[in-house]
Parts: sequence; structure tokens; C-alpha cells
Amino acid sequence: MSNSYISGNALVYGNTLEAFSMVQTLLAVGVPGSRVVLVQPPVSIPTCFNNPFVEDAVTAALKECGTFRLRIHCL
Repeated sequence: MSNSYISGNALVYGNTLEAFSMVQTLLAVGVPGSRVVLVQPPVSIPTCFNNPFVEDAVTAALKECGTFRLRIHCL
């Protein structure tokens, strides 16, 4: 199936495991990472990973896939 008819970006909002899972799902079904935007709200607690090493690894993987990440933003 060709995705050439689809335009625009996929925006995922959140700091939960579900938000990160949605980003992974979009990438897995063929949405280019350059068209996936992860917007993370301002929070005073860590992300769902609750581990800075895991969060750094996830950040690196997202960057490697070409996703755009906005931190400390509200919709």
C-alpha cells in the first residue's frame, strides 16, 4: 500500500507509555519519523520510564528515527 496520498504530520501528545507506544506504532506502520512529532507537557515528575538512562536511550532512538520532540509544551 502506498502512503503517497497522505500529507501532514502525526502529532502525539503526552508523557505516558501510551504516547511513546503510539510513536512506535506510527513508525512501525511506515510513517516516516520526520513526520512524527512528540509533544511532551511540562511536568514536575519524570517521564513514565522514571529512569534517566532509559529516557536518554529513548531520546536517542527517537532522534535516530528522525522524529521531532517538543518538550515542556502545552496544547
